[in-house]
Amino acid sequence: CSRPYLLFVGGISPHKNLCTLLDAMDLVLEDHDVQLVMVGDPLASGFLTNCSELQAKIDASEVLKAHCTFTGFVPDETLVALYSRAQALMFPSLGEGFGLPAVEAMSQGVPVLASSAGSLQEIVGDAGLYYPPLDAAEMARKINAFLSDPTLQTTLRERALERVKRFTWERAADLAMESLTRAAN
Repeated sequence: CSRPYLLFVGGISPHKNLCTLLDAMDLVLEDHDVQLVMVGDPLASGFLTNCSELQAKIDASEVLKAHCTFTGFVPDETLVALYSRAQALMFPSLGEGFGLPAVEAMSQGVPVLASSAGSLQEIVGDAGLYYPPLDAAEMARKINAFLSDPTLQTTLRERALERVKRFTWERAADLAMESLTRAAN
């Protein structure tokens, strides 16, 4: 991608709220020349896809068509490269149980611009910016504020690298053991 880009990683399904993200991007593109790269397999088993609806929304707009890309599935090496060059991870979900892509992004020093719904604020903490998931105008305001402020970008990158230190496999194992011990007692 030759221009700066925002990255989405996840399933291409209605609860990921990509329709609202596309509406927000339509507003962002009035002020910023930025790409939206969406990584995810629309045919992954077990997921309800709305890929055709999203593609139709993109195809109906010359601006979105020129600035939005679906990659489909990508191998891990490619995904790491995409994270490492992204301006930010977009996480507009209507609800998430954990949000692994947020942790993956933070491990690369990538800020997370996320929905205020679900667990994302707890996961991302001060390494991101938040918006109501169904408010495309507010989502666009947060994206524009981020893209317009290099100091904010640097601050959030530094915070991401610090925040991700909380998410280790060792800590996950310790928490799982604590939970199992409590349940057994």
